[in-house]
Amino acid sequence: MGICGYGELFQVGETCNGRPLADRQHPHDLTAQLAAVRHVPVTNRTSLTFAGGPVGEPALGPVAFMHRPSAAEIQVAPLSHHTFDSTHIAMGVATVAVDRTPLIVEASVFNGKEPNENRWNLMDRGPWDSWSARVWYRPSSGWQFQVSTGHLVAPEALEPGNIQRTTVSGAWFRPRENGFTAMTAGYGRNDKTHDTLSAMFLEGTRRTGRNAIYGRFEALQVETDILASGTIPAVRHGLPIQAVVAVTGGGFRDFAHIVGFELGLTVPITPAIISSRICLRWLISSLRTAAIASTLA
Repeated sequence: MGICGYGELFQVGETCNGRPLADRQHPHDLTAQLAAVRHVPVTNRTSLTFAGGPVGEPALGPVAFMHRPSAAEIQVAPLSHHTFDSTHIAMGVATVAVDRTPLIVEASVFNGKEPNENRWNLMDRGPWDSWSARVWYRPSSGWQFQVSTGHLVAPEALEPGNIQRTTVSGAWFRPRENGFTAMTAGYGRNDKTHDTLSAMFLEGTRRTGRNAIYGRFEALQVETDILASGTIPAVRHGLPIQAVVAVTGGGFRDFAHIVGFELGLTVPITPAIISSRICLRWLISSLRTAAIASTLA
């Protein structure tokens, strides 16, 4: 991918060459997890869990998109990634959980700053200055619900301020003969220093044998100023916030299994709609760029 990741319209978050990423999904570090877990039974219904390490996932948000069964075959990140599960690769985390079926209560302290552009180092050092809390309710093996909140201290490299993130989600999983069906729905909100951004999603995957079909619906508020200009304005309070609605759908075909790896082909298609104001600005910008290119040629 390179340090700028892959193209994804309306996606923002993290940086490339010292500038905010716009219309791109950033790559993750080579070391995406380096943690240990200790599970201690207390009674036949109650247990304690201690987890943590240099790179890990605090108790915040639903299961990260790359690990959700409902997104198992969807090869692109959700546009709402930075509203729900961007902390899954926190650079330093410690978590304690109390499990008393069907409830699990968790709390974490972690480094709230997002990883830097060096994707090959073991970890980015920083203080454990942020915290989160999450409650899971699992009434059966097929259902799980969570509500969580977390305080992230200065997570963005170029954008000052803290974020209070709150999420709620529900997931359903049903194994089938030679496959499974899974669905997840969630709502999240980032209360930032300068504005508040909300998002929701509904996604699902059904796999039978070597074939799978999948879909994802998202509605979210986006940082229009970054998308339009590729920069972060010095003053952001009061700037307009606009909404994106996107639907992703596609299929997956598994061709081969080689020493535990799957080799397959997927074709995702994502039509997205944003308010006409930003689209018009992009159209004008594109025409201007084309005119300059023609002149130079």
